[in-house]
Amino acid sequence: PVGIRDEVKGGFQRLIYGEIEPVEYYENPVLTRDGAEKIILWHNTVLRDDSGSITGVLSLGEDVSRLRRLTHRLEFLYRGAEVLLTRELNKEERAQAAVRILVEDLGVALAWIGYAEPDGEVKILAQYPEEHPYTRDLNIRWDNTPWGQGPTGMAIRSGTPQITQDVTSDLHFTPWRDRAVQFGFASTAAFPLITRGHTVGALNLYSTQKAFFTQELVDTLQTFLLISLLQHWRMPAFSKKSSKDLRILRHSATSIWQLLGAWTRGLPLMLLWMRLPASWG
Repeated sequence: PVGIRDEVKGGFQRLIYGEIEPVEYYENPVLTRDGAEKIILWHNTVLRDDSGSITGVLSLGEDVSRLRRLTHRLEFLYRGAEVLLTRELNKEERAQAAVRILVEDLGVALAWIGYAEPDGEVKILAQYPEEHPYTRDLNIRWDNTPWGQGPTGMAIRSGTPQITQDVTSDLHFTPWRDRAVQFGFASTAAFPLITRGHTVGALNLYSTQKAFFTQELVDTLQTFLLISLLQHWRMPAFSKKSSKDLRILRHSATSIWQLLGAWTRGLPLMLLWMRLPASWG
């Protein structure tokens, strides 16, 4: 990539001239012929002549792009579990913590959670960044009006995630297109919050990159929703010791580890133990 090209070239030259110590392993991104970026782990062997002077470096590159993505996703899910499963939070605190994690740890530009009002309005419960102007006076509904035909409304009505990989070309996103482009958003996703068979709201995410929401990322986000327990916000208070809450937690944990097992098959995985609040039983 252009941003690190001079740095990598300069490092190689300093190595050849003996200005820096050789390193056996080195990792950096490279661009493929089709423009895709890959993370390569280089295994380096320094070549020397009879006098001991460095004449070159033999490098074997290993593509670790998927491993790095999985590592990042695992760290993201662990962060979510650490905050949302080990702390006693009311629904507003839980929602605010969730959207903050999604922006700071996953890298989306904006996240907000809204719940479906009986009159068809979608009312925002929490967003991050908290003062982001995009949501100011935002008109989003989940009924059959024109303002209910976007990703949020469709996610609530259908109970399935709605992904917009390019906000400039998706006709369902037309009412919000200019506003989204103004703030630099290129793709968006809406995930339904379902409890007891009823959709009670939606999680909405925005990215500055087109096609940001890959299937792998969608799977990660659905697991995050299980961790967050956001879909259960209309159940009894989270801090109460109840068999229902414990069943939810066990179901979430099982889903997390099943997904992690599928992702990391053949890769080393360190399991981390978390202490739950005493009120969980």
